[in-house]
Amino acid sequence: MLNAANHWKGSETMPSFKFSCPDCDTHIEAEPSSVGCLVECPKCSEELVIPAYNPSAMSMPVAKRSKHFPGHEHAEVADSSDQTQTPSSSVIAASDATLEDIPAVPEHEGKVAHVGVLTPAVKLDVVRWAFRRIENPAAWLPHERKGHHFTYAQRRTDQGFELVSYDHPEARKYSLLGAVLLELKIQHASLAAEGREMFLDHEIVDAARKVLAEASGEIGEGEDPLSKLDHTQSLAVLRKLEGEYLVACEHLDDMVESARLPGVTLTELIQRAEKGGLVTSNEVLSVLYHEVHLLNRRVEELEDVIKTRLS
Repeated sequence: MLNAANHWKGSETMPSFKFSCPDCDTHIEAEPSSVGCLVECPKCSEELVIPAYNPSAMSMPVAKRSKHFPGHEHAEVADSSDQTQTPSSSVIAASDATLEDIPAVPEHEGKVAHVGVLTPAVKLDVVRWAFRRIENPAAWLPHERKGHHFTYAQRRTDQGFELVSYDHPEARKYSLLGAVLLELKIQHASLAAEGREMFLDHEIVDAARKVLAEASGEIGEGEDPLSKLDHTQSLAVLRKLEGEYLVACEHLDDMVESARLPGVTLTELIQRAEKGGLVTSNEVLSVLYHEVHLLNRRVEELEDVIKTRLS
């Protein structure tokens, strides 16, 4: 899964570079942090993956075509032939929503430094924090396509609200997907994490279809259900996913408990080993896995208590 990055003009720490479209040879500008992101050529509309950035290379890099990447995470790039080009719909009137008195989402970090698998526990954290981020209607943004980009987030400007990437430091309003993508980044979920594509392109979309079906009936097969959600329905999607992942976590706990060898505890193994008794590798692995799992659960419970008290 490719990740949308933070792209804003005038950055002193991230100088932009140019690459070319393999179909129409249009020169496109992007930030080094956007390498690997999925974008659409502003001229021929071919879907591309931003190539690797090499400052010492003599020739301009050429993007690769991508027909099979999920379409939810698009980088914001500019056609270098027209640096003044801006989608006319990227600024929303400031009167459309107010951001005063919105409770800030507490600063938080993922439980581990790198997530390679989106387990039910990771997804549970993601949907819960995403819910808090858009719980206030004034902090929510409808999921729409604006030109070549999706509406992930907005920041306030003197003219109104301007579309930005979901991880922009000044973003104040988020769509459902924008909030989810930001939480995935905060949780340190790898771009190639197992289950990421299933989570973004199937589980969330299926939950949206179910919420819409409960409200007003089925929607067309070719329609994007996320674009039809209002604020209340967006929260309902996250609540539905939360329930599903809670059940999945409980089921996983039951599986771990049932996999433990009966009558074997860590204390018992230590005592047996001290007396010179036989300790099998299966017993050691079973007990250690069980103990680590319990310890992880206790750490998560403690972190939830701390987060609740800080919020």
